[in-house]
Amino acid sequence: MARQIIEELDEPQTIWSTVSRFAGLGCLLLFIGIISVPFFPRFRDYRLLNEEGRSVAARRDKLKAQLEEKEAELRLVESDPQFLELKARDHLDLSKEGEVVFRFEAPK
Repeated sequence: MARQIIEELDEPQTIWSTVSRFAGLGCLLLFIGIISVPFFPRFRDYRLLNEEGRSVAARRDKLKAQLEEKEAELRLVESDPQFLELKARDHLDLSKEGEVVFRFEAPK
């Protein structure tokens, strides 16, 4: 039995065995290509959804930072009377007697 296998391995390959191997490989690659074609639009959709997810995550992080800022301001309003007075005077555009107020506007 072992001698028969060795003899088969020692036989010279013909052109047809080489052609049949390449044809088999070609059929396999063609089959993989045919199966993968329906997934190409899904890859594009996945990429678009991934980009949208990143932009939503960036917006979420920005809103979280704003929320933390507002919560810190709320804690100051609840606990610090001087901060509350400063905010009220700024909002109502009031000043104490003898006080000079400077306002700076951001460039447009």
